Parts: sequence; C-alpha cells; structure tokens
Amino acid sequence: MAKSSRGGLTNYEKQDVIYSQFQRAIRKSEWEDRNPSKRELTLVEKLTKQTKLDKEIFAKKNIDREETPFISTYNPNNPLNGSSSWSKQKWSEYNAKVKSDAKAKQQS
Repeated sequence: MAKSSRGGLTNYEKQDVIYSQFQRAIRKSEWEDRNPSKRELTLVEKLTKQTKLDKEIFAKKNIDREETPFISTYNPNNPLNGSSSWSKQKWSEYNAKVKSDAKAKQQS
C-alpha cells in the first residue's frame, strides 16, 4: 500500500479506522444486550432522568412561594410604537407635537 504523500493515512487506513469504530459500537451494543443491568443510558434517557430530579428539587424549594401574575408593561397607545421605522418627516412632526404640548403645559 502506498502511503499518503503528506504523511497522513491512506484511504485504506481511513476506511479501516471507520470500520473499527462501527465494530466497536456493535460490540458495545451486543455487550449491553447480554448485561442489561450494566447498560449505559442514552443521552435522552439521562436528560429525562435528570429533568425529573430537577423538577422535584425545584418543587420542594418553592412549595410555599405564591405565584406572581404576569404584568405586561406594553402600552398600545404609546406614540413611539413602531418609531424605529419612521421617516424624518414623521419624526419632525412628532417632535413638534411634543414641543407644543410642553409649551401648553408650561402656560397653564
């Protein structure tokens, strides 16, 4: 077999590495089938188990805490809603209106 010109693995050696990785996974699966009590949990199973534990701990910690309602600070009547897309003319109109309102407040 010819070696790679860059000193790395040849295509045959790369294939051999990949094949051995598959064989290792197959052997592990067969071993887990023979020894179900020593089987390693999959990532999904680990996360599911950990999530259940975390929920129990959280529930114990917050058993006497009362739920606070969600209070929205959004005001649909706010004149600045959508102001990021305003044109220069619309901004000047808004600023003029604010100034006139401020003057009216000062005079009264």
